[in-house]
Amino acid sequence: MMSIIFELGTSARKARTDEAGARRREGSHMFDVSKMVLSDYGVTCDPGGMAAFARSLEGPRKLTSKSQYLKACARVLRRVSPREHAAYIQSSDGLGDHRLVNVGWNRVSPREWVGQPTITRFTDTFPGQSAVFAPDPSSAFGRFLAYWTRAVERPTIVGSDHNHTTPEQVYECMRAGIPARIVRWVPHYRLVSRDGKAHRMGPGRLRYMTDVARALRRASLGRAAPGLSDALATECLRRLGQLCPELQTVALGTLQWVDGVGPGKHCRAYWSAQETYTRARWEVCAPRVLNVPRIRSRDIDWEAVAAAQKLMQTNPRVRIVHAMGKRQRDLFEATSSPALRRENYTDHLAAYLAPAFPRLAQWDLNCGSSTAKCGEGLRIAQRIARGESPAQISGGVLTSEEAHKWLNAEHYSEPASYLHDALTDRVGQPLYSVPTTVVRWLLDVERRGDWHLITRLRTCAGPNGMRVQGRFLDRLDELREEDLVRGLATGVVPAFERAKERFEALRLSSVKDDHSPLHAPPYWHAAPLPEGVMWLNSAAALSVEGAAMRHCVLTYVAVAKAGDSFLYSICTEAGRSTLELSLFGRVRQHQGIARRSAPDAHRELVHAWDRSPMAARRTA
Repeated sequence: MMSIIFELGTSARKARTDEAGARRREGSHMFDVSKMVLSDYGVTCDPGGMAAFARSLEGPRKLTSKSQYLKACARVLRRVSPREHAAYIQSSDGLGDHRLVNVGWNRVSPREWVGQPTITRFTDTFPGQSAVFAPDPSSAFGRFLAYWTRAVERPTIVGSDHNHTTPEQVYECMRAGIPARIVRWVPHYRLVSRDGKAHRMGPGRLRYMTDVARALRRASLGRAAPGLSDALATECLRRLGQLCPELQTVALGTLQWVDGVGPGKHCRAYWSAQETYTRARWEVCAPRVLNVPRIRSRDIDWEAVAAAQKLMQTNPRVRIVHAMGKRQRDLFEATSSPALRRENYTDHLAAYLAPAFPRLAQWDLNCGSSTAKCGEGLRIAQRIARGESPAQISGGVLTSEEAHKWLNAEHYSEPASYLHDALTDRVGQPLYSVPTTVVRWLLDVERRGDWHLITRLRTCAGPNGMRVQGRFLDRLDELREEDLVRGLATGVVPAFERAKERFEALRLSSVKDDHSPLHAPPYWHAAPLPEGVMWLNSAAALSVEGAAMRHCVLTYVAVAKAGDSFLYSICTEAGRSTLELSLFGRVRQHQGIARRSAPDAHRELVHAWDRSPMAARRTA
């Protein structure tokens, strides 16, 4: 029995020993396979390693969007700084956002595009940033950033309206070998060919576009009119770029602005239309699609440009007039005396441009708080340097002698105001409501010795039988340019008579339809009026009577409405006359046509007309 138990125990130990040996032999084999897979394929035998091996067999995935391309660039940057690689993608070295990085999509692989960037510490310059990434200068992205900085006006703001090209267009121009100085100023639609792409330019084309960029970068093009750079043809810009800056200003000043757009004719309504197409400039060949008219070289008066060039060669002041900014100051210091160079050149520029009128410089210094008058002395000095006469500068308001006196005055004033001030002392009252043409006529009246006709006291008939005295001097505000039928040669009396007729015509047109009664009938109307006598009791009746009789009965509307006067029209075979009676029936005036004497028959009729209260009672 004991032997049986011993044999069974021996068999169990042997079985366990054989099983442990088998497990040892199997583990050694698996260890050898893991080492072989790791050395041959670079992955482990666990599920993660198998998944990595499976992905390696699939190959690189195609980037189908800009966001995927941006993430691929971020994965490339992880080897530089796993924590700060996202800041590099979003800041793009402080030159914009991810739109600059996405330019390489479908063009350059992420590894070639980003390259090997470096980290630079600027804790003092940028307190909010611990590190600023600098792109690899040898990488495609580093070369593009350097080109982008030179090719746009505001590289730190990618979507700025001041940048007339997109990052993709700038990259296209960089691949075509176009210099950045040309891309900065010339819009993209002027650089592309008919296929809408930018191609490599030859030496002749580069010189052509350099002249175009030179014309577009000058300040005179922006000051001439808004949107003018888009309206000018490329050939016209090339010819402008071949001129000096001063002659380009002259050439742009010769453009004609008229109502309507036609061949060689352009108006400011075009510029407002151009504002609608501001964003269209980002598209390829936008103006060609919009089919808007262009300003060509033949629209510029080149004869005037040649005359200005000849004038600049003989008179250096003319070149200073057309110059702007720093160039104007440099030309002034190069041609003026050393004493003026040490002082503020703007204070002496007007006196230098117009030496015959030294007081023009004082106009700008004495303008005070009036911003509208500041700079007027310099503008007039510039016009004198261009060759305009003082009379032309005044707009024809002043004569040559008066214009010279005006430019030598201590303070600035408009030519019309200068005329008014010259006559104010003579009249004794301000004449700012009198037109300039009338002021000119008054000065001519004084010159030919007829001023006494204006100041003479005259007597005329007034309401209620009164005699009114007045002077033409008190009626100067009634005169208008149309009253001077013979211009400056118009006489004093005809001018004021014409003004009187014009006022009566205006008054007649305003009351010709007013038939409302002015006042109740007087007591003597109880008896029938004599034959041929008609009571004028409305403004319309008075206007008709005044027009027919050619006198001022229409001005008696107020006294007739107040009941102080009663007006009648007498029309018989002997003629026609107008009668004015008082409240008690007394005769105040009895005038015929054009204020002549009334017919004798009418005077007898009025004398026989019984207007006493007793006659009214007898009739009642």
